[in-house]
Amino acid sequence: FRYLGVKALGDEFRLSDLQEFQDVACGISTHRDQFRRQMLSNDSFIIETDKQDSSRQGKPATLYTLGAELENTNE
Repeated sequence: FRYLGVKALGDEFRLSDLQEFQDVACGISTHRDQFRRQMLSNDSFIIETDKQDSSRQGKPATLYTLGAELENTNE
């Protein structure tokens, strides 16, 4: 389940999209800063791409993708 939301979001996604999916799927509301720290930690399953998403107002968001070790799992 940990990476189910990432697969549902496509190959590249914003952290805010991943957090929103997790909140809806789990029925909870996580704190943005805490979620960001957890997702960007050294043992996280996502990696930063060189791309930005400017489809929303404000500062463009960095896009992320799955780490290679999870893309190859069959779970």
